[in-house]
Amino acid sequence: MKMKIQWFSLALLFLATALPGLAKLNVVATTADFGSIAKEIGGDKIDLTTLAKPTEDPHFVDAKPSFVLKLNHADAVVEGGAELEVGWLPALLDQSRNPRLATGAPGHIACAQGLQLLEVPTSLDRSRGDIHPAGNPHYLVDPQNALFVAKKIADSFSGLDPKNSSAYQANLKKFSSALESKMAEWQKTLAPFKGKRVVAYHNSWLYFGERFGLVKVGQRQEERDQVRIVLGAVDVLTNHAGSAARRLVAVEADLPVVEVVDGMCDQRSVGRQVV
Repeated sequence: MKMKIQWFSLALLFLATALPGLAKLNVVATTADFGSIAKEIGGDKIDLTTLAKPTEDPHFVDAKPSFVLKLNHADAVVEGGAELEVGWLPALLDQSRNPRLATGAPGHIACAQGLQLLEVPTSLDRSRGDIHPAGNPHYLVDPQNALFVAKKIADSFSGLDPKNSSAYQANLKKFSSALESKMAEWQKTLAPFKGKRVVAYHNSWLYFGERFGLVKVGQRQEERDQVRIVLGAVDVLTNHAGSAARRLVAVEADLPVVEVVDGMCDQRSVGRQVV
């Protein structure tokens, strides 16, 4: 009987030391975009949870109580940063009481940190409409910025989980190679449109335009006032304009309408989604 107890104790000791090595990194991503890149880098070494639905505006996500529990158990949170999720994420992190995800902690991965953002305001004036104090947070529509994000995530995962660092770095190399290949293809495809003037419904395509040489004329944001679009000199009401309104404006101004998504619609890789 004494021998059985000893063997049982040894078995428990083995499991206590072995299981942490087998456990996957528990990662929570704010949106499908960042979750997709995190999965590309983490592979089978992480368990991934994405909070926002692909159909939700990342500025206004329905913060469910279940998110608090998910964050409480997480080893890392991957967020866009630059106040993209400022309306809902900080409160959830506070309620999760997880020191691993505190601002500045290794497990708090703010992807915009260190990235050169565009449209950083010199002064804050809400009369100008939708202003982002830290700069425009929609940087991931530039595919090249996905490489910056992937490297940040890989380095963070390596620091949190050193034993699998080689796997994370290998996945980063694979992701980078695939993205660079696609970039050459996209540059060639969009080359005929370089210098074209465009108007966007929301100012979320700035980085895409900068990367591929499109010229932004203006954007019809959810503002209270009416704005005049210089192309065609057409007056449009910009408060929550729908697709029908956009098409009407396009017809009046003799402009084509291109409807595209500015975020991931599923958990496939960024490289495949942007095509």
